[in-house]
Amino acid sequence: MGLSVKVYKNIKITKSDDFDFIAYVIDKRWDDRIKNLQKNKRYKGVKQNCGISYPCSSHNDFRRMLCNMLGFESGEWVQFYSKITPDTPFYEFFEFADNEGCIDWETSEKLYNDFLEYLATAKYILKNNIYAFGIYADWLEIFKCAKDNGVVVFS
Repeated sequence: MGLSVKVYKNIKITKSDDFDFIAYVIDKRWDDRIKNLQKNKRYKGVKQNCGISYPCSSHNDFRRMLCNMLGFESGEWVQFYSKITPDTPFYEFFEFADNEGCIDWETSEKLYNDFLEYLATAKYILKNNIYAFGIYADWLEIFKCAKDNGVVVFS
């Protein structure tokens, strides 16, 4: 099982069986991540040239690395032990499913700004881990791509 993320722009609701994604999140606490979309509606859009695909275990490793970069212990982003709050950078990234759901452009812009703000820190911390920095750069590009009326689709 893995994580696959795509970005769509120029999205429109469709009633057709030919659609690209359904706007939803798997936990109602995350409804704010799609507040600019109509929940459970089918959307058609133009797939963008940015995305990422890797094992869920790698995604969790990446989130642990972000957690450490912010000064938290590796497991402190996990739901029952979380010290991550809505004011924590990357909060919407930590508090989201690693396999399904959508993130709208407003949340994407917030996450893009977080990834951009911590870019120099990530470069320094990950200077010997090209793979992890590549993932960081991919997420920066994904949220940059989606922040202007786009949507990030996890599947």
